[in-house]
Amino acid sequence: TGTATASGVANPYAATGLVGDNSYEFYVQADCGVDGTSAWAGPFSFATPYVAVPPDCTNGTFLDSGGASSGYSAGENITYTICPDMAGDFVSVEFTFFSTENNGGSACYDGLTVYDGPDTMATTIDPPGGGTIWCWDENDTPAVGTGDLEGMTIVSTDPSGCITFVFTSDNSVQRAGWEAIVTCNPIVPTAPANDDCVDATPITLGTCLLYTSPSPRDVEE
Repeated sequence: TGTATASGVANPYAATGLVGDNSYEFYVQADCGVDGTSAWAGPFSFATPYVAVPPDCTNGTFLDSGGASSGYSAGENITYTICPDMAGDFVSVEFTFFSTENNGGSACYDGLTVYDGPDTMATTIDPPGGGTIWCWDENDTPAVGTGDLEGMTIVSTDPSGCITFVFTSDNSVQRAGWEAIVTCNPIVPTAPANDDCVDATPITLGTCLLYTSPSPRDVEE
């Protein structure tokens, strides 16, 4: 706007009231005393650090430790357990982005292990490339790894309704991490596979049907 938001400040200057995990731009000008002020210089940009928020159905967000604007760190071993807010609901996690360092197409340097339950004693949900750790390296051309979680929705089938993720990274290269949406809903029951009414033929009164089993006979209704 060309209007200073703070004046009489020195370098360094600590701004307050900022939001974590956001990018900002700012301009500066020199106060030349009786000679007035200089032209505005900038923009200069910076990002505020991510303040980690445990993923749950209330905030609806599951991010790596670096948040949406940064990647994860080296040497991590973090367990995330997401449980529904209400009994009877089941957690769903939809990944909108996923990139962690691979070790070829069948192993991972950094990645997520997914457990269908409230802890690491639960059954793992394994990637198609083998093993138990999901990784997909978007920095490779083409991208490759044990499995790409981007575009996937993982739904708990455990009675607790919970899903547990364990993320591990080595001490060298890091990637952008992941972003996911968390929701909690009751499971909608589906018709059993042997439901005789699914493929039933409507019968109109006054018509005849020919049965071929166990023996041919006409039936009139």
